[in-house]
Order: sequence, then C-alpha cells, then structure tokens
Amino acid sequence: MRALRDLVVLFSLTLLAACGDDDDGDTGSANNAGSTGTGDSRCERGCVATLAADCPNGPDTQQQCVADCEALESGDCGAEYAALQACAEGEAISCSAQGIPVVAACSAEQTVFIDCLN
Repeated sequence: MRALRDLVVLFSLTLLAACGDDDDGDTGSANNAGSTGTGDSRCERGCVATLAADCPNGPDTQQQCVADCEALESGDCGAEYAALQACAEGEAISCSAQGIPVVAACSAEQTVFIDCLN
C-alpha cells in the first residue's frame, strides 16, 4: 500500500504541482523538448516545472509525465486531481524526503486525491 501511495504522490505532484507556469504563457521550446503537444495544455506546462525540480523519484521525461497527467485528469479521481492542480497553480515544487516532487502548500488536496485513488 505504501508503494502505491508513493507512486500516486509522484504522479499527482508531477502532474499538478507544476501548473503554476501558466501565468506567462511562454513555455519555451527548450523546456518542452520531448513534449507530446504544443506546450499549451495544463499537463504540459506542469510537467515542465516538475521536471525542472529534478527530484530523484520524479518523472523521467516530459512525454511520460504528460501522458500520466492526462490519464489522471480523465480517471475516476479526476475531480480530486483537478482540485490538486488548481491548488498547485503558482506554488513552488520541491522534493520530498523520498525524492518525490511535492507542492507543500497543497497537502490537504493531495491527501484527498490519494484517498480517492486508494
């Protein structure tokens, strides 16, 4: 159960935490290397910032990060994930003690999301 929780935290924060990059609208082509799209989606922008946090247990590639994010957005816990993404907008991403990308300001939303997945 703990491994699932860690994986969920990784995905949730990878995909939502970085949503704060949408204020300037400029994601830059260098930051979107390997992206699955144009850099305009919330997942694409979020993953750029998540990858920039460079956490040891964060996503390996922009493409995989975006794919995971999009799957979570459309999954059974999509509403909870959207709340976590909204909270994370504009917040700093850091690495947890386990090396997982986290948004400390959104721990309550993250808990609700993880509980939904469990």
